[in-house]
Amino acid sequence: MLCFAMWAGLFIPAFAAGADEFTAGAKGEITGIANRGLWGEHPENSQEAFSAAHAAGLDLVLADVSVTSDGIPVLLEAHSAARMLGCEQPDAAQYTYEALAALKLRAGAGGNGNETTEYTVPKLETALQTAAAEGYTLVLKFDASLTPQVMATAKGKTCVLYPTGKTKAVLAAVDEIGGAFPVIAEKRSNVIFSVLSFVNKLKAADAAGAVLKTTNRYGVIYYKSTLKHCDTIRVIADTSDAETAGWREDTAKWWDDLISRGYNTIITDDPEAFAAYLKENNAARERLNTLYETAKNKKLPQFGSPLASDYKKNYTDAMDTAAQLLADASCSTQELRDAYTALKSAGKAIDMNYAEIDAGTAGSTLTLPRILLCAGAAAIVILVQVYFYKKRKAEK
Repeated sequence: MLCFAMWAGLFIPAFAAGADEFTAGAKGEITGIANRGLWGEHPENSQEAFSAAHAAGLDLVLADVSVTSDGIPVLLEAHSAARMLGCEQPDAAQYTYEALAALKLRAGAGGNGNETTEYTVPKLETALQTAAAEGYTLVLKFDASLTPQVMATAKGKTCVLYPTGKTKAVLAAVDEIGGAFPVIAEKRSNVIFSVLSFVNKLKAADAAGAVLKTTNRYGVIYYKSTLKHCDTIRVIADTSDAETAGWREDTAKWWDDLISRGYNTIITDDPEAFAAYLKENNAARERLNTLYETAKNKKLPQFGSPLASDYKKNYTDAMDTAAQLLADASCSTQELRDAYTALKSAGKAIDMNYAEIDAGTAGSTLTLPRILLCAGAAAIVILVQVYFYKKRKAEK
């Protein structure tokens, strides 16, 4: 699992704004990326949707970038001009910026059924300035062919670049971006060699993260043996598209599943719920840390008898698990809760039997189950002896 250099619950509940922190957090804490902003309440890719996602608690917001016919980068998903603006042609490249700016965005994800709002398509340059002023970071998703225009517009601004397209073009864009911006890239595959080759190329290019996709719910991108190779980059799951997330839904249940497997960054369509998940995760971590710190100072018995070995093993294992989880900034909420329960139970068992464990008599107390077990064992021994006695007698 991807780890950050931290110990005993020193956990950052929400991802800090800024591309530098995204790069530094390659092994770090769980974070969410709000896909196209809070588009359930505002038009997708609108400035208002981005600001609302940040207000909901996420400091990374994914924005789609297109380029108009007159070379102006705007925030509009490829092929969505008709859906979002009611244009005849779907691509922003078929219109000037002035033509697009004269139209109003439709609510939500657009379409004929959604009402027209007062909002317009934002320029990339303006959106970057607003993001910096409000304290969040835009993750710019664009076709790899648009890399030069996006880089020129984003120069000197804080953002993360996310080129898409065919693998060869994407890797070429990653190389072109170099160290000018933190960069993430995606791979859709379930062939282990293809995935690892892609990850290794991103690592060699000092990329910030890999978005791994598959339609196979049991795919290799969910194996810990695969994800451990993402040791210097963020490993990202896009649950905004259930199909390419192995049919994992965009809910806390599946975020927990992905994080337990080794992912530490989630692209989500529900920034409010993911912010709530981060708070729950932080609370579970703090609760485990409090118990662990208390347990470190716990007075333990001598464990002088072999009969006490189970008590010692259960307690030692629970302490080791807690320490490992607290040293790892990206653990699932369920893992933290299970570790808390195991440590609490192991400590309680020792407290209840402290005197017997210390005296070396633990496990020797006569109880009805133990009496019945001994009686049953004795009966079996007697029956076996009788059986062989009769068998030998019959053979004579």
